[in-house]
Amino acid sequence: MLSKSDLKAIKIVIHDEFHTFVTPQIDGLKKEFHTFVTPQIDGLKKEIGNQLKPIKSDIKRIKKDVSTMIIFFDKTDVELNKRVKRIEKHLGLPQLE
Repeated sequence: MLSKSDLKAIKIVIHDEFHTFVTPQIDGLKKEFHTFVTPQIDGLKKEIGNQLKPIKSDIKRIKKDVSTMIIFFDKTDVELNKRVKRIEKHLGLPQLE
């Protein structure tokens, strides 16, 4: 039967051999993965960016239109409010609050 010290020595030897054999292979696979995947990711980023350009411009135009509509309706509301107050005053009606 093997003692604890024998098992520890075997573990150390296996650990060292594993790292000397597997680590370079893992590093090679990482480099190969990056050289293969990185250009594909960059291409997808460009494609998505090109597809988003018209959407971004549409959003800007919609925001501008909404802002214009709010300004218009605000002016119209203020003018109408003044007109109603003048009519109420002319007719002697109590003002609603």
